[in-house]
Amino acid sequence: MEKTSEKLGYLYGIKRFLTSSTVKVMMNSYVHSVADYYLDISGIHMENMMQLIQAKIDRFLINIYVPTIAKIRKNKEEW
Repeated sequence: MEKTSEKLGYLYGIKRFLTSSTVKVMMNSYVHSVADYYLDISGIHMENMMQLIQAKIDRFLINIYVPTIAKIRKNKEEW
């Protein structure tokens, strides 16, 4: 899970330079490859861990494609 967080952190850093098609390529090659590798190693007994990884990926994609929703969610979490 830490590897996925590192990869997503890198993408957050360069997100302003990415187009929609580039985000898709980077997610598939850079992030999903790590998650797929982890799934092969951990097997099905680590379902909760994979759900956490998927949640991180979902938050990143929401932040990229629908930033207003990300800001609303962040404000609700601060309350």
